[in-house]
Amino acid sequence: MIYTRILIICIFIPLFSIEIEIPRFARNETSKDFKAYGTIEFGDSKQFIQTKLKENEIYRNNDDGAYIINLFDAPFEIIFIYGSNKRKPTFLKTIRLSLHSIIDSHISTSIISAFNEKYGEAEKFYINSNDDIKEYYRWNDADKDIHFDFDGLNIQITIESKHFNKLSQKSQNKDTLDSNKLKESRQRDQLKKLF
Repeated sequence: MIYTRILIICIFIPLFSIEIEIPRFARNETSKDFKAYGTIEFGDSKQFIQTKLKENEIYRNNDDGAYIINLFDAPFEIIFIYGSNKRKPTFLKTIRLSLHSIIDSHISTSIISAFNEKYGEAEKFYINSNDDIKEYYRWNDADKDIHFDFDGLNIQITIESKHFNKLSQKSQNKDTLDSNKLKESRQRDQLKKLF
């Protein structure tokens, strides 16, 4: 009888202590932030992003050299679009994610739901191009414009930084003006040689 009680106590004490120290069923919280590019931020330089690809589980496709990231168990091609100005030779201003030949339509539904939850209800449009109808969704955030195109077979998501797009546009406009002034000056100098 005593041995039975000691045996029961010996069995339950380790189980009780394990239950307190280590929960058996840890729940993974799902992230509500749809940030496919992980720790990559708008404004990062091209060189800096190259060092963060592995950290963000972005790899190169051996066939065509495209950058690939897995989302919803599907390989999205990820393209980084850079701007530039005098202070920063390159900075990330736009990220484009593409998935070709989609098999499961739940992927597009999951993406739309994630963006709706994060940024509110999307503006939805239907675009008719070459007798094909595409679904187009747009979300506006304080610092981002997000566009989602889906033609039933291909998905394209474009995430643009409003701030860095403006910086890039201002720089391009200034460069164009400077280039035009130089061209006019050069042409005036060339005309002087005629007379």
